[in-house]
Amino acid sequence: MNSEQKYYQHVVQSILLYEEESAEMPEVKLQRDEVLTLLEELGAELAERGIDSPVQIIVFGGVYMLMQIGNRLSTHDVDIVPLASSTDPQQETRRQKIFKQASNAVASRHNLPRNWINDDGALFVEEIIQKGELVRWKTFQMLEIWLPELACMLALKLTAFRPLQDMDDTLHLCQALNVTSAEEAQAILDRYVPTAWQEENLVDETLMDLFG
Repeated sequence: MNSEQKYYQHVVQSILLYEEESAEMPEVKLQRDEVLTLLEELGAELAERGIDSPVQIIVFGGVYMLMQIGNRLSTHDVDIVPLASSTDPQQETRRQKIFKQASNAVASRHNLPRNWINDDGALFVEEIIQKGELVRWKTFQMLEIWLPELACMLALKLTAFRPLQDMDDTLHLCQALNVTSAEEAQAILDRYVPTAWQEENLVDETLMDLFG
């Protein structure tokens, strides 16, 4: 097994672990207004803790569907990819520590699990998301929130597709993008997802199930 294959295997294992951990999360249902309140409080907490420039995060997953597509009434967590903002490793480590402290403070205040804001899927999605353009969505004091492209979200859903959990999200994303065939979906996948990842995740079978 060469180094590239080992890397893809590591990513696939991370996907499976992320899915298992998500399935085991306590039942939390955050509605749109609650998510906005939590993120606003997180930005305020970061400001109070002496962050000198906004912490940047990308949101994806269920919270993206809740906020941007509207096919969900709630989400059980806020999936994020943290964006590094400092070239100094010590400074970046400090910022990450403050971010964790701030998110834990918000969790305690609202009696939420500490992983209400969740970066477990970051390893999987970071490379895919950053192949597309990001759109700045919200800024709450020292928290800056970015969104991936809609097509990128579809590529993510197709790559890590779970029929029970992801079918509704995937169909709504296809509708929003006017994707009506396996060929159109494949073209989007090829823009974002390496062929090896597609093969490891049996994407061709997913497209067959979705489009026949």
